[in-house]
Amino acid sequence: MSEFTIRRADEEDKEEIYRMCVVNICATLRQKELAKFSDDVVTTTPESLRRDRKFYESFVVEASPNTDAASKSLIGYALYYYSFSSWDGRSAFLNDIYVCPKHRGKGIGSTLLKRVAQDVVENGCVLLEWCVLNYNTSAIEFYKSKGAIDLTETDRIHVYRLPTESLEKLAK
Repeated sequence: MSEFTIRRADEEDKEEIYRMCVVNICATLRQKELAKFSDDVVTTTPESLRRDRKFYESFVVEASPNTDAASKSLIGYALYYYSFSSWDGRSAFLNDIYVCPKHRGKGIGSTLLKRVAQDVVENGCVLLEWCVLNYNTSAIEFYKSKGAIDLTETDRIHVYRLPTESLEKLAK
């Protein structure tokens, strides 16, 4: 019997998805020695996850009852959304994939990424894209082992972002 189950997230999962998002972001900030900013970084809330449900898809990983899970049964999640590439057509963007540290190394991340890929393919997408921080070498190697290519290396593509202040200024 498998130690975990992957299923589509439902409304009751939003609090736990939010908790894991915060844990993931705070861990990233600690790695970058920016932990003091962690309270100001996360503006998403469980309420916004519920309200904006039509803008993203998500799967959660649930520990089987017989495993040593923490007090919460969710041990991972993937959050992605559909987009459109003017070059390729239907596509998807993987915003987050996360497995609680104590459950890593058990094939959960691979299975979760596979489930996202299945959903994306079933919905007619021809590609799945995501961003990885350059110092997250374990994630980079994991993705490359799945056949992912680094567009910064191959196509010299750089990702840009308009933060809120710049976006609002441009919109005026």
